[in-house]
Amino acid sequence: MKNNPWYYWTDKLVKKPKPCMPGQQVHIQKWDGCYNVHNVYLTHFTIMKNRILYNVPWTYFICLKGQGQSAESLLKRGVRSTLLQVNVLTSTLNNVLKDLKK
Repeated sequence: MKNNPWYYWTDKLVKKPKPCMPGQQVHIQKWDGCYNVHNVYLTHFTIMKNRILYNVPWTYFICLKGQGQSAESLLKRGVRSTLLQVNVLTSTLNNVLKDLKK
């Protein structure tokens, strides 16, 4: 039964929702980059690369697009968060300076 969101097979039956569903983009161990998921099955999911459909076992699944746990991804998130905090503080300080000039 394809596209059922429940249960998938790695070395054993995993009784949790499948980590991806059709239409989502995933990272896999086999190739670099993001790939659109076309179908999901108990033992594998299907992606397209160079207009060819490939059946990828669930053991090759790394993460959904944007949810990476690599050192680079975590560093990027930290930098973005710090930049956001700096922008908020800068805006707040500018408002305080304007109020002091009045």
